[in-house]
Amino acid sequence: MWLLNCLTIEGAKISISIKKSCHCTHPCKQDQYTTTYSAAKWPSGSIQAQCDNGVKDCNRYLREHAAMIEIYYEQMSYEILRESESYSWFNLMADMGGQAGLFLGASIMSVIEFLFFAIRTLGIACKSRRWKKKNELLRAEELNDAEKGAATNNNS
Repeated sequence: MWLLNCLTIEGAKISISIKKSCHCTHPCKQDQYTTTYSAAKWPSGSIQAQCDNGVKDCNRYLREHAAMIEIYYEQMSYEILRESESYSWFNLMADMGGQAGLFLGASIMSVIEFLFFAIRTLGIACKSRRWKKKNELLRAEELNDAEKGAATNNNS
């Protein structure tokens, strides 16, 4: 029992000192095993060891000078952790465009409709200017014809 307490105390001291002094990034690969300790008398009374000196002496000798160690995995499962960016540059730009479209009404359809409206307005403005110039020329010709007709009527 004292061995388990000693292991626990020393393990805690080491882990505390490492945590204080280490400012490292996370490792790329890490193997971590949980340990469990249990102890029992060996050999037990039910085991009959074969020795030249006799069973009783042999069991006492083994109990004082030998140890049986069994190491095994408690679980055969493993866990893989991967780090990746949760929000990429592309997602940021797409979300900002979506927000602009939502709050400013600057969607592609709105831009196309605005361009269509601007082109039609310019076309109508140009046609009305040409129509005004054409009307002014026609009026000027009518006035000239009227003045010529009045001048010929006055001369006769």
